[in-house]
Amino acid sequence: MVLRKGLVFICSSILTGIILTILMMSGGNYSFFETFGFILIFSSPVILLLGISVSVFSDFILKHKQGKSRLGLAFGIHIIFGLAFGTVLSYIAEGNVYFIASTIASIFVWTTDELLKIMFRRS
Repeated sequence: MVLRKGLVFICSSILTGIILTILMMSGGNYSFFETFGFILIFSSPVILLLGISVSVFSDFILKHKQGKSRLGLAFGIHIIFGLAFGTVLSYIAEGNVYFIASTIASIFVWTTDELLKIMFRRS
């Protein structure tokens, strides 16, 4: 599980960084890699501490569920925590970008976790 969660962290950090970089670069005169690096510096610790914690919590709560109901409930847990964190951060920092970023990150953490769960079961 530790290996899978580590891979979830790496993959979701990169995916979130790429998408947020693309969204943030409209109108800016910074290079892709500068923006990507800047976003990774700030988003990766949050994904590691909050995203992976929520993922472990979701796995623990739903360990006896299977199928589509577990998938839907896991998605709901990730989204609720992502939206809650984004709402609090947007209120504190007064910017909607945090709300959008946390929602995107929570979707990527859930997606990569579920895909890697399937891949690890097959091997």
